[in-house]
Amino acid sequence: MQQQQQAMNQLSKKYPVFDIVQKETYIQFQTLCLVPLDLPFDSPFEGQVLEITITLTNRYPANSPSVGVAADTIWHPNIDFYSGSVSADMLNSSWNPNTEFVTILEDILPALLITPNSMDPLNPEAASQLKQQEQINDNQDENYFLKEFQNIIKSEEQSCSQEQQKCSNDPEEKINKSEGQTLYETKAKIIMSHKHINYAEIMKKCGDKIPEYFMDLLKKHNYC
Repeated sequence: MQQQQQAMNQLSKKYPVFDIVQKETYIQFQTLCLVPLDLPFDSPFEGQVLEITITLTNRYPANSPSVGVAADTIWHPNIDFYSGSVSADMLNSSWNPNTEFVTILEDILPALLITPNSMDPLNPEAASQLKQQEQINDNQDENYFLKEFQNIIKSEEQSCSQEQQKCSNDPEEKINKSEGQTLYETKAKIIMSHKHINYAEIMKKCGDKIPEYFMDLLKKHNYC
């Protein structure tokens, strides 16, 4: 148990360690995890202080520690709501024996909380809710993009007659609306054939709300 004890002592230099239980086959203790305040987007966990339980078996550090939160406290796709068990790649299949506890508390757990993996859930209901919310967010982003894109289309159509020499007449770029292709995808391709369009304006106004199909077109034509 020497390695387990050393790892726990190292953690205690920066974080509180309490409720220590030591058995022949494992050491279990509790500590605290602070979810950062300066997140790039809103999160229900922002700024929370979580009570974390860490269990180390005799095979640590070859085997990863078992990490959990207080039961019935966190509704999250990768946390079992009833037991508090946490599932993260960095604590399972991608475990590195050189990983320090400070890294778990300051990097791995906060990253999991703010960027859940709904494809490998411990809480299927939470994962389903997350997917539904992601679809809602995608639709909102799409609607925002389409509104801005329509404004750009209108302004470009007005200037087209003055910029004809810069517009592409390449037959390969003539647009035919294929089956299943939306009107906006078609208009996106039409606009891509005009070399004078202000792509910087699109990027600036829409940012990460630009749909994937339009980003693919921008990349294809080397505009980003």
